[in-house]
Amino acid sequence: MRKERLFIYVIAAALLIPSAAAAQIGIHEYALRKAEETGLREYRQLAALTDTSLLNRKMDSSQMSDYIKATAFQTRMVYLYSSVAEGRNNGMMTPLEFVHSLTEDLFRRKALQVFVSRKQKEGLIVHQEIMDAAAQGRVMTSPQLDSLVQEYITKTADCRKESEYPD
Repeated sequence: MRKERLFIYVIAAALLIPSAAAAQIGIHEYALRKAEETGLREYRQLAALTDTSLLNRKMDSSQMSDYIKATAFQTRMVYLYSSVAEGRNNGMMTPLEFVHSLTEDLFRRKALQVFVSRKQKEGLIVHQEIMDAAAQGRVMTSPQLDSLVQEYITKTADCRKESEYPD
């Protein structure tokens, strides 16, 4: 009788506690956990990239270059273009404004595409997807997050070294 009760409690607990694969968490929390578990630089960078307190913070081009992991030259070009095209005259942008400016405007203009390689463009599009997910508070399962993070790591690897333009 005692073993039967224990068995019933174990089954009930298993049914009530969601599996790790089915549990959903936000990307920032996921990145923090993975950074702590693995100590890998990529997860620390991802945790910074998804920090909602930074996503809407105004930054100058130097701060943005460090935050987004782009070359200083490229970041200055985006700031210069945005100040003219979008009327930003204070020299400040949030990371969300920066990536959306790139993906929604600059990447579509042939004359400006020469400043960003295909690999960097792919990496910045993944940056935008990840930053948007964090800013919107979107939650995902661990397998979904694993897939997105793997894409981030693959598409952003060595992007900064790839630039032909001075820093």
